[in-house]
Amino acid sequence: FREEPYPSSWRVEAEELEEARSAIDDELAEDLGADADEDEPPTIKLVALKSIRRCEVEIAQVLEGVRALDDLPSPAPDWRALLTGTDGGGFGEPKTQRERDAIDEKVRALEVLYGQRISFLTGGAGTGKTSVLKAFLQQLRALEGFSATLLAAPTGKARVRLQASTGRPANTIHQILNDAGMMGPNYRILEKPANGLRTFTNIVIDESSMPSVELLAALFRAIKVNAFRRLIFVGDPFQLPPIGPGRPFFDALNWMQEKHPECIAELRTCMRVTQTEHGGQSFSKGLELAAGYRDGAGPGDDAVLSELVQKGETADVQIAFWNDHSELLAAVDRVLASRFGIRGNDSAAFDRSLGIAAEDWQACENWQILSPTRIQPFGTDELNRVIQSRFRENMLAMARDPHTRWPAPMGDQELVCHDKVMQFVNQPKWLPEGADGLRFVANGEIGIVTQAWKGKDDKPDNLYVAFSTQPKAEYRYTKSAVKEALELAYALTVHKAQGSDFETVILILPRKAQTLSRELLYTGLTRFKGRLILLVEKDSQPLLDLRRPESSDTMRRTTRLFKLLIGQDAGDAGIKGPYRPEGLIHRTSDGTAVRSKSEVIVYDVLTSLGLSVQYEAPLLNKHADPTDFRLPDFTVHYQGRTWYWEHLGMLDKATYKADWELKQQWYRDNGYWDRLLTSEDHGGGLGGVVYADEIRGTANARILGRT
Repeated sequence: FREEPYPSSWRVEAEELEEARSAIDDELAEDLGADADEDEPPTIKLVALKSIRRCEVEIAQVLEGVRALDDLPSPAPDWRALLTGTDGGGFGEPKTQRERDAIDEKVRALEVLYGQRISFLTGGAGTGKTSVLKAFLQQLRALEGFSATLLAAPTGKARVRLQASTGRPANTIHQILNDAGMMGPNYRILEKPANGLRTFTNIVIDESSMPSVELLAALFRAIKVNAFRRLIFVGDPFQLPPIGPGRPFFDALNWMQEKHPECIAELRTCMRVTQTEHGGQSFSKGLELAAGYRDGAGPGDDAVLSELVQKGETADVQIAFWNDHSELLAAVDRVLASRFGIRGNDSAAFDRSLGIAAEDWQACENWQILSPTRIQPFGTDELNRVIQSRFRENMLAMARDPHTRWPAPMGDQELVCHDKVMQFVNQPKWLPEGADGLRFVANGEIGIVTQAWKGKDDKPDNLYVAFSTQPKAEYRYTKSAVKEALELAYALTVHKAQGSDFETVILILPRKAQTLSRELLYTGLTRFKGRLILLVEKDSQPLLDLRRPESSDTMRRTTRLFKLLIGQDAGDAGIKGPYRPEGLIHRTSDGTAVRSKSEVIVYDVLTSLGLSVQYEAPLLNKHADPTDFRLPDFTVHYQGRTWYWEHLGMLDKATYKADWELKQQWYRDNGYWDRLLTSEDHGGGLGGVVYADEIRGTANARILGRT
């Protein structure tokens, strides 16, 4: 990689920074009707690793190939008829406004995916991304025949989910690289494909927030980028950023929003239904709670959090609190007893909960403990040790006895027969001829040790693992192979669970951990399919703190996929303006992080009038009950009096409007109605616009008493 073709890759002088800063400052000044800060930017020089910068450049070059497809057959597919039909996977005619909103979103999404060469399908859990993708692929096959379509995912579990949801073969990205001859010794990604470039007509990358710039660039190096007709990224930008460098999905999505919003299909209406305790049905409260950790959250997510703290349980989510390690373990015990009938050291009930007795290896994902970290008493290392020592006590004792037929425990964590394990490297694996398996185990696949055999004579000890993603195959591991590839998986970090989902999730949330972030909590909250159980240290304060945009992990990174953004971890260095995370985090003039550009305008107009403003400060009910609260967008103070300001961004959505009506009733019931002020987004622009003059007029009339 040479410097000459990309001179701007290595050094950015003050002139370029000044040009970018001025553009943003002018835009903000126009919104606020105020003069922008004219401080001179510092003269700085940027240094980047050649390998990482090369990846950014290569990804950007592919994405700049965006264009509308102009050779589509006419007439266009009737996507609405497909979605509202009763055959072929349709949902039937919508009966409620919520259902109509969901269908409208999906129709537009299908139009985007069909009509654009490069597109992004985004949305939170339960909004129907996989349903849209399945419908799209079905119709695409009917229209264009059996074209070469690649369905790719970053992990083995994500691959299985993608394949099951679409009914089409899917691969991990590492499988594609392996087929192309780009996987070297120790699973290192090579520069060039030894087996030639792959050719695909349509490419779908699921869980797109997970690949690092290195992995995504490697995929593009393995394919003929001028040959694909469609490239579709599917993912949720508010999940954890990649474990490796960069955040290509997030940066690319933001660039598309600015330059090519017609290429983005966003699903907002959650349609996941759960059973209530009275036998009825309700839309998922757990996912509504999780939505509070995304930008653009609705007015009802704080009510879900308040109700959960008050009652301890609502619909598909429940919460319990702990103060120390012993209380945490007791809380886990209560969950295992109430949900799965596992009491004390009942290893038989424990095995039934994981499908071991029935040899149902897919059932090993019936439940999963998640923690933000490996270390600490609440981390996965300690939790795995405690669970294994309790429920594998007899097996461990026999394996440690050299006179039994069992091999000695394997690996640093002493794996034995029937342990739940996870593969932590991508690895081709041998299977006997005729075995029903992929002969490849991907990082993140979860399974059960089905057998363990002591080697005779000079042969090594072995254990066998069946993975939930390949339940008909049993892969053999020697002692050395175990140490290099397997670890206990009764408890997993949230990072390792990304791309997976589980029927019941037990999510541990401490008050402090180095890895805690808004994205980590959001990712953990969205791993469940049936039941979410939160075990939170002391009180609900961690849930409140992590709602704030400044708790973002994504914003800690410095990237330059399309434009320079210097992350929070880089320190201050006197650098301001659009090359700070403010280019992605919405920050007010005094540095307060908020969720949207509209909220920036509301906040800055109010403070420019001399008002004191707090963002999302808890407001207790009239009895000052700390468990019954709401989180107004803005709490406004002036001369000893207080008002509550809510900015309403999506009143055209039925669910948003219904949640707002409930929130208004809470304000009435608790005596705050006469101090409630609102503003709204208007049509126009991506996500709507808010007018500074309207904010100023309302504040002058209602707070300052001016006309």
